[in-house]
Amino acid sequence: MAPVCEESEACCMTREALDHHAPWRIVGHPLLAEFLDAQLAKERASAAVHAMFGNWLPWLVVLDEKWVEERLQVLLPPGQDERWLFEPAWANYLRHPCYDRVFDLLRPVYEMSVADLAPDEDFAESDISWQAGVARHLMAQYWRGRLALDEPVLQTFYSNASPRLRAYTVEFIGRSLAKTDDLPTEIGERLMRLREARMASLTSQQDPEIAAIGEWAVAVGLPEGWRIAQVTAAAQVGSVERAFAVKDLLVEACGRHPVACFHALQALLEHDSDRVSHWVDDWAVILEQALACEEVRDEAEALVHELGERGHWDLRALLAAP
Repeated sequence: MAPVCEESEACCMTREALDHHAPWRIVGHPLLAEFLDAQLAKERASAAVHAMFGNWLPWLVVLDEKWVEERLQVLLPPGQDERWLFEPAWANYLRHPCYDRVFDLLRPVYEMSVADLAPDEDFAESDISWQAGVARHLMAQYWRGRLALDEPVLQTFYSNASPRLRAYTVEFIGRSLAKTDDLPTEIGERLMRLREARMASLTSQQDPEIAAIGEWAVAVGLPEGWRIAQVTAAAQVGSVERAFAVKDLLVEACGRHPVACFHALQALLEHDSDRVSHWVDDWAVILEQALACEEVRDEAEALVHELGERGHWDLRALLAAP
């Protein structure tokens, strides 16, 4: 096997060639084709070289999809005894955004990967984790409408993924939505169906996938009332992550949704009081709106008294307000 430094340098030469996006194909350049095939030869097998090929896989597909297809089992070897080559290539490829054309070509590899997941397996929440990369790509394909909820690859992912990895998918979508101001209606509806289906399927109230909904609190592209309802549903069975984002949602929305925000606050105080104990000024904003709403006024008064008994006497001033 050639030294790693020699292999890496060779692949860097390939990178320079790919930087020129001329309309040509690998097979039309015999010297380049011979060079690339030499790097993939079994006797020269190297994790560093496979990592480089994985990193440039989307561009190789653009240059010559047939060349990649014919060498797919060499680029991403499926055998267990070749995992040392597969994993660096696969993890490096998965660091990139998910491209539809590449996903279609590599679909058998995604299917193999979700089958390899284990519910008790830990994973690194980073760009270099292939488990996290597969999760990101599947979620991207789902929200683009290219995977249905009942798609086998998606069902296998949810069946085999660890609770923490499933929670990571919720967090990833939430972080993506936070950067999206103008979310198309059909995508929003698709993501809401996913969340509702996942909530209906969970059997443990302590599943971290439930608490991860806090990441969606700032998803302004989704209906405000729906986000509040999801936070409430999660809080009723346990804790909610990203408490500060949830707090901002409730404070901002309580004038428009006083009943829903009050019920969310009730659930958080009952089941996650340690996480929200420093919100006192924000409780006052939400409670003031609830006290002005006939539907929940009595409940709001009772909660103010209860909080006063816990030592938050300042909140009783709300009861004296006209």
